[in-house]
Amino acid sequence: MNAPYRLAVTGIGRALPAPGESAEGWFDHRTRLGRRGYKYLPRASQYLLAAGRDALADAGIEPSGPVEDIGAVIGTSHGVTALHTQMDAVIRTEGAVALSPATAAYFSVNLIPSRLAAEHGLRAFNVPVTSAGTAGLESLLVGANAIRYGRAKHLLAGATEHPASGSPKRRGDDGAVVLVSGADDGSDCHGTVAVEAGFLSPLAAGDPVERARAWFDRAAARLQMDEGTPLTFIADDSAVAAAFGKAVDARTVESVPGSLQATMAIADALQDGPPSSAVLVACAGGNTALARIERKGNRHAGTD
Repeated sequence: MNAPYRLAVTGIGRALPAPGESAEGWFDHRTRLGRRGYKYLPRASQYLLAAGRDALADAGIEPSGPVEDIGAVIGTSHGVTALHTQMDAVIRTEGAVALSPATAAYFSVNLIPSRLAAEHGLRAFNVPVTSAGTAGLESLLVGANAIRYGRAKHLLAGATEHPASGSPKRRGDDGAVVLVSGADDGSDCHGTVAVEAGFLSPLAAGDPVERARAWFDRAAARLQMDEGTPLTFIADDSAVAAAFGKAVDARTVESVPGSLQATMAIADALQDGPPSSAVLVACAGGNTALARIERKGNRHAGTD
């Protein structure tokens, strides 16, 4: 089996609240996107368009569609949950005819990456990934395989989330991070990233810690990750995460619902991390993903 494909990241874009900004009022589509054409888009779609625009600019790419060699793979775990909850309430009380035509199409999560592709005329492919917790990392894995087999020259991958209601801890991720990448051909870039993903059944027989250690060792070997590479572990409060916590030596970060945290961690590592690092995610349902990041620090002058 082929080893995970390594992507060279040439552009990074973010749409994220600054510390202390209000949960609902931190993003203004008028200043990030424009006054016309974006008002009625779901928030997750607005975030994604803003982050995607900045990532393309950072990569020095100005697509003017149709563009046949750029594709998009975007992860989201709850990017349309709030909208779907609202739509469900309208249907129950007023009927489907009362749904807003501007947002009704977003009953399909596929519209999230599709709107990004339509914005820039991207024709290679547009794919949503919705795995709980690991969708952001898996977007890089899915996109990397497409690049490997020549389906595109450039990839927009990442995650976008907009939380449903609830307590601050359970609201989850809010915002978007997009990485522009392509084949690692030695060109100028922020650095490289490769991802391995899998599943560790919480119900399987055997010692869960040993199974977690075996999964991690196989994934690290496939990623050609050196022993002692600094590892950030994004963990929920599940038995699966607890098993990994005992099996690996890592800096553990408490997760919130969504797939954005791990994508943010990769972007941070590429821009301001050590030369080599890794990010691990493990979730209650068994979804697991490991990313290896190599920072080159030469995308822009003064990065180091």
